[in-house]
Parts: sequence; C-alpha cells; structure tokens
Amino acid sequence: IANLLALHAMAALLAISLGLALLELDLAIWEKAERQSLLLMLYFAPISSASLALRWALIGARNFKQFAISNVLAMLLQLALVIPFLKVWDLGVDGALLSLVISVLAASIYNLVVLRGECGLRFALPTVSGMAQLLGYGSRYYVASVGYMANTRIGLVLVAFFMSQTEIGYF
Repeated sequence: IANLLALHAMAALLAISLGLALLELDLAIWEKAERQSLLLMLYFAPISSASLALRWALIGARNFKQFAISNVLAMLLQLALVIPFLKVWDLGVDGALLSLVISVLAASIYNLVVLRGECGLRFALPTVSGMAQLLGYGSRYYVASVGYMANTRIGLVLVAFFMSQTEIGYF
C-alpha cells in the first residue's frame, strides 16, 4: 500500500502539472466549464485513482464484504451531500463535484481503517524495489486496461464536445 500510494503521489504530481499546462492552452473545450470546476476535477482525479487502488487492496485481501460496504457508504454519502449542495446552497456543478470528492475521501479513510483493523495493514515507508515491482505489474496490466477505460470514459469526452453546459451538467 505504501508503494502504491507513493507511486500515485508521483503520478499525481506529473498529471496535475500536465493538466495545469493544458488548461493554459486556448482550447474550446475549456469554455464549456468554469475554471474552478476544471481545477477541482484535475485535483480530484488522483484522489479518485488512489481511492480505487485502496478498494482493489480490499479485494486483494479477499475482504469483499468491506469492499461492498465501502462502495455503498460512499454512494449514500454522495447522495446525502449532493442534495444540500445543489438545492440548499445552490453550488451547481461545483456542489456535485464536492459531494463526489468528499464521498471518495471518506471511502478512502474507511478503506484504510478496514485495511489496518481487519487486514493487518501497518505503517511502512515505500521502497524502490517495491515500487519497481508495482511498475512492472502495472505496465503489463496497463495495456489491457487502456481499452476498457477508453470504452467507459469516451462518453464523457464526447459530451464535452457536443453538448451545452446545462446538458453536460445533467449528464
């Protein structure tokens, strides 16, 4: 987990740097959303990825019950937050994004607590050899996952090109 989170942190720094540079380009796609919403999603992406890795760690530890509980709790928290963020405080897209960010962070904390309490997770510093092993496995896994990710995410990209801001929000 330490190696995994260390690699995520390094990748996040690279991805956020690249994302910030891309946001400076004069692209029509950036006009479809408020800059603060784009920044919120840019900073949220690595958090989401690390959260997914922690969920996979629960699966790897064969703790399917806690994996399911974590997912359901995250969805319920997101729903509980999105209603006041949108209806009470009228935060719009940012409110929906904030509910997602908070629910994913809460699920990540829950997953770490479960991994520590039920799976024996203890604090450890990342190691170069451990990160190298993860990179080796990840590079093999990456090839297979690119097609899957492109298939499941292409809708989001296409929506940004062809729909209005309101329609994107509904999507």
